Amino acid sequence: MKSNNLNSRLPKDLFECEIQIQIAINESSRINNNLYNTINLKFEGFKINDSLFRILEKISTDSNSFIIAFSDYGSSALCKRDYPKFKDIIFTFKELILSNNIESSKTIIAVSPQPYDYDEFEELTQTTNNKIIMFNGKLEETTIGIGLVARERRIKFIKQWKNIYWLEPFPKGALLYIFNNQWLLFKLYSDGNRLHKSYQQKPDKEELDKVFD
Repeated sequence: MKSNNLNSRLPKDLFECEIQIQIAINESSRINNNLYNTINLKFEGFKINDSLFRILEKISTDSNSFIIAFSDYGSSALCKRDYPKFKDIIFTFKELILSNNIESSKTIIAVSPQPYDYDEFEELTQTTNNKIIMFNGKLEETTIGIGLVARERRIKFIKQWKNIYWLEPFPKGALLYIFNNQWLLFKLYSDGNRLHKSYQQKPDKEELDKVFD
């Protein structure tokens, strides 16, 4: 690929990152049959809503092909207030679970579900056949008190999710994945980040430690 191809280099800013996410969503919707997909921007304190709605405005001429889902009513109501253009496609998990008329062609974007949302979020996936994109979700549960059966069920559920976009910065580099491309590991040099290595699968912590040590 040419070096100026957005699929092969780190985004220079958040807006270029959003373009990469648009590419990932479009490509995934075209050839990916997996129902459960994830987008992850691993930035500390990242505020997701502005980026999400900028992406939606550009990704399709028909924003109604998406449904935006929040775990709680407060987040949903606040989002409807701040983004009135999209208020008719913003719901809570519970509202979607109780609804019986979700069009199967719509893609549900679940915004940042957390471990404490797990039961309701899993129920949402069981009550719809829609494609779901989990945007900056975290379903892993590290609480010691969770039972073995529940933990195994959760692990099985998490394994069903397929990455379509991943951007994670490190002190000495960054990891990038855009759907249907390789995982790209960048290493920081005196002149900036440069591509260090590409992978077919997401590199594990041991591999990352080996590169950055």
